[in-house]
Amino acid sequence: MADAEAVRYDRQIRLWGKSMQQQLMHTNVVFDGIAGVAAEAAKNLVLAGVGGVAVADAAELDEVDAEENYLMQGEPGSTRAARAIRSLRRLNPYVRVCGSAAELQQANTLVRVVFIASLDEGSACVEAAAASPPALLVLHATLANTVVAFVLYRKLTTSCALAEQWRRLVADPPLLSEKPAAYQRVILSLYLHNGEAARLPFAEAAAAAYEWMDALQLQQLCAADVEAALRGSASVAGAVCATVAGACVAQHLIRQMGSPRAETDEQAHRWLACATGTEVECLTGM
Repeated sequence: MADAEAVRYDRQIRLWGKSMQQQLMHTNVVFDGIAGVAAEAAKNLVLAGVGGVAVADAAELDEVDAEENYLMQGEPGSTRAARAIRSLRRLNPYVRVCGSAAELQQANTLVRVVFIASLDEGSACVEAAAASPPALLVLHATLANTVVAFVLYRKLTTSCALAEQWRRLVADPPLLSEKPAAYQRVILSLYLHNGEAARLPFAEAAAAAYEWMDALQLQQLCAADVEAALRGSASVAGAVCATVAGACVAQHLIRQMGSPRAETDEQAHRWLACATGTEVECLTGM
């Protein structure tokens, strides 16, 4: 660690120690999608001093980006990635920010954060990562003002492969029945936006939703939750929800990056949920 970096990171070194800071500096984070939750998480991780950040998001800017995503504001470029990369570079000159994982230091620990809108997207991402798993794979999904982040760990693959970790999070009825309503709402949304289901007429989609509720044992949900899943957006969370959820994701990743090879512990959460309404609700679980 150079002297200038030690000065810049002095406050957080006092908080979590030099060895953890050095581990962060040898970690790359790849973001597939940089809207909402990912924008806040990326900002916090760059400020914390990770080694490198790659941003992949070819989506054109929209009104939500212009109004709510501060990484997009006041920057040139027509895509989310182009604007976010410039904003993130200004936050910390000691972090390499680029548009491709291939441009990062390959010897570093890898963490991948991916936005998903359907169950198939999540499953495809898990399958693609199976051959060479990142240290942490975070799949985050949104339903209006509810966000759930699913965290998969390479250090658990000797006893539980990524695909099995994913199955337990999204397709194991006994486990799903124990999850809070916010979590179950997002699960239902992932199923409703999946393949053929996404193209069903409203009445047929509603019938399918109740069938999934029974099959998956989503016992915390009510009719209002079903309607929210049918009508709600599965793209970008509101500004407050995205900010809180992104901060929670970043905090959890920082802690786990500090001990990437250590055995999982009671704080190695498998999921994080954030919901905003009249109040803010943040939950984590195994």
